[in-house]
Amino acid sequence: PGRLLDPFCGAGALLIEAGVIGCRPVGLDLSPAMVEGSRRNLAHFGVAPCDLIVGDARRLPLREFDAVATDPPYGRIASTRGADVEDLYRAFLGGAADLLRPGGYLCVAAPRALRVVEMARGTGFKHVESHLIPIHGSLTREVAVFRRV
Repeated sequence: PGRLLDPFCGAGALLIEAGVIGCRPVGLDLSPAMVEGSRRNLAHFGVAPCDLIVGDARRLPLREFDAVATDPPYGRIASTRGADVEDLYRAFLGGAADLLRPGGYLCVAAPRALRVVEMARGTGFKHVESHLIPIHGSLTREVAVFRRV
């Protein structure tokens, strides 16, 4: 396990999971309140992050990571703070390849209707696999795994 970034860290659930398996988690979120919530949650579970940063995932900090795992907002319950959902995902995917070392992995959960695999074409990633998770009648989540080429 190495350094893992969650650029939409929210309350820190993925960061906690990453820390428990031995990764060095780094979290980024646009909301200062969510970053503070992540800090409290990580402390509660005894996970020490490398960094928790208030920032915009469309303009990612330039550091090298071994993996990126995230569950970005898609505007139903979690707010996109006025950003168009598709634009948010495209901007994130465009910058994510620059953060990952060659051979590093990106795992992103998204509504299937967004077609995240198609969005990632031409961004420096090879699609490895996807898993579909039906949530309810109008929502199926896709957990897509990519490798940095």
